Amino acid sequence: MNRRTVIEHLCINTRDDSAIARLNGLGMEVVDYLTAQCLDDRETKALVDERLRGIERRIVHGPFNELIPATEDPLIRRVVFRRFNSTFRVARHHQATKVVFHSGFMPRTAPAQRWVTNSVGFWKEYMEGKPSGFFVCIENVCDDEPELLAGLIDEIGDSRVSLCLDIGHAQANSSRPLHEWVETLGRRIRHVHLHNNDGELDKHWPLNRGVINMTQTLDLLLQHAPCTTYTLECDPTQSLSWLYEYCGEQTS
Repeated sequence: MNRRTVIEHLCINTRDDSAIARLNGLGMEVVDYLTAQCLDDRETKALVDERLRGIERRIVHGPFNELIPATEDPLIRRVVFRRFNSTFRVARHHQATKVVFHSGFMPRTAPAQRWVTNSVGFWKEYMEGKPSGFFVCIENVCDDEPELLAGLIDEIGDSRVSLCLDIGHAQANSSRPLHEWVETLGRRIRHVHLHNNDGELDKHWPLNRGVINMTQTLDLLLQHAPCTTYTLECDPTQSLSWLYEYCGEQTS
């Protein structure tokens, strides 16, 4: 396997580190729209435009507060649809081809299959009319098991819709070992959020601090999900040094 692939497909997402991204030839995952009303703010768009200057690889993280794609209330569903369509337009504005959305699944609060059915209907309708070069990655957050998300992607059946595996969320919020997430989801994974934690809380620690065996995890991802991109969801300085060492290179 070519470990250099991780660096070649890496983004960072901290607002003040675009200079680090440019210096190291990295991409950026835009996190300025996590709260939906920011989608309407022209000043936010202008600030993001400035930050993205000179950065080619661009991903947008969509809003998630109060926005559940699998909702059964038609009025709420209309709001989610509208906000997610606004995210599509913002991504196009910033020349980003990939958008990350949270799955919205809350274990033990509703029947899992009903959530899958509702989610499949939402995402199929959402992708209607979207261009072939626009991709959605659905991210695990509180999800407890990988099989549910694997089934969701398979039922949607659209090559533009895949998964974002957040390894920190899987480690802290799931009862299943991380290697099972990677092995089960496999090529359905097209984006990965990288950060570490203590196995209890979503702390977003650097890659070399915490209970996740990052070398083993990255090697598994390269084996089972070779077409994925990555985002560092932690302070990039220490983690980049570790990643360059993992790849056998020197940091810039």
